[in-house]
Amino acid sequence: MKKEDMKNAYGTPSDGFHHSVMNALYHLDDKQTEKYTSRKKTLRVALVCALVAVVATTTVAASTNFFGLFSKPVGQYGVTISTNSNASEGLDEDEDEDPDYYKPETRDYIIRMGYVPEGYVSHESNGYSNAFLNGNHYSDSWYFTAFTYDADTYNITEHSVINSDETEFNGHHAIIMTKKFSENNDHITYVVTERFDEENTIVRCEFEGNGNNGRYSEPDKDEMLRIMEGITLEKSEYQAQNQYQSSYENGPVTDVYPNELIRAGKYSFGEIGTAYTEKAANYYDEAETALTYKVVSVTEQKDAGDFKKTDFFSAGEGITLYDNYFDEDGNLKTEVTATVVDDFGDGINSLAKTHEVTVKRHFYNVQVEVTADQDIDQLFNVFALSDIAMNDKNEDYLFKDGNSIYLIGYADNGEDSSELKKGQTLIMNFAIIVDEELLPDFCVGVRIGNGLTEENVLKVFRVTKRGDNDDKGKIHRSGAGK
Repeated sequence: MKKEDMKNAYGTPSDGFHHSVMNALYHLDDKQTEKYTSRKKTLRVALVCALVAVVATTTVAASTNFFGLFSKPVGQYGVTISTNSNASEGLDEDEDEDPDYYKPETRDYIIRMGYVPEGYVSHESNGYSNAFLNGNHYSDSWYFTAFTYDADTYNITEHSVINSDETEFNGHHAIIMTKKFSENNDHITYVVTERFDEENTIVRCEFEGNGNNGRYSEPDKDEMLRIMEGITLEKSEYQAQNQYQSSYENGPVTDVYPNELIRAGKYSFGEIGTAYTEKAANYYDEAETALTYKVVSVTEQKDAGDFKKTDFFSAGEGITLYDNYFDEDGNLKTEVTATVVDDFGDGINSLAKTHEVTVKRHFYNVQVEVTADQDIDQLFNVFALSDIAMNDKNEDYLFKDGNSIYLIGYADNGEDSSELKKGQTLIMNFAIIVDEELLPDFCVGVRIGNGLTEENVLKVFRVTKRGDNDDKGKIHRSGAGK
């Protein structure tokens, strides 16, 4: 049989049949969270086989109208999901850089998760919800995120779709898409688009495998289906702002990213070992107070040194990033396997192509001295350190050919870093992993700002020398290794 004829080899069943079979799969355990017995597993496999044999998989090849969710193919791997049958295919010009799902069209409802997998911690808010293993973004497990949209204007083109199925959850129509971003691996992401007619709202849910630290964890489809069965919308009394505003003008310094400040020209260069004073308002007090800081040194280390295991950020319950970067003797794991993208593909007519490389790691202790000329409460509302890679064109980035830069922890020598009194000096040590390809562009940045009156600013400290070609990429004397 010809390949193009295979899709039509079996008849198309009714929506009722499709729904009945899928419901049998979802409710085998009567919504209980205990582990399946062997009998239930066998029955599930049998039902899946029956569904495939009689129904055949719904692919992205044909346009459909699933009771008000219009699905249109775009190229080989793109699918436009819309609530308007006349909606244009493809993204608006600016959506590739700023996708819709980062800017929900509506925040009138709170996404409630009726079921959360064991060990996962959920976060629910206006127009947004997520769940991570142990509540930690750095965990090595798959995770869940969801956003809400106004159904009247919903129109998003999904990229890299290899399969699409129509179903229902509690009477709400939904489309499940399976995404695969690379031709060279089997990493899968599931995206579920569900329509809530009564609320006139679309919920877009994403189940994505985490690829931190060279590992990959594929989303659990059974758990995905349980989560979707438990999702409800609750009207929110709080009307959140829908429009995104750049945070470098207002907002706590912890909400500001260095690239925002660099692109906005809100930065300048500093020298390691030189003190600088900035005006920074207390987050709870509009009065200006002076904060003096100095990047004392940037020192390469072969082991964890004076850092304790508890100084490193968490990567899950009972696990810190220490375990991902250091061996049982406290020595740096100097090599890691990383995936490099050869061809990103457009997700419409092509998928990305990748290959694996061995990346060499380097570990640095960045010591910073902070002094308050006035009493300052909540130090980290006015001060923060950033890990930056900045090339000779003063363009910042964090990844290159599988290499990255990553601040993994800090230590404050046992002093209370939550506040500073007038005249008090605090010395802090930051742990940063820098992969070898980024060493020529290795920088650290000190961010100063507050959430009330003053703009955030950034001082960039180059760890590597720039200027003479012979010196390019050499580490400053202040950063000599031990």
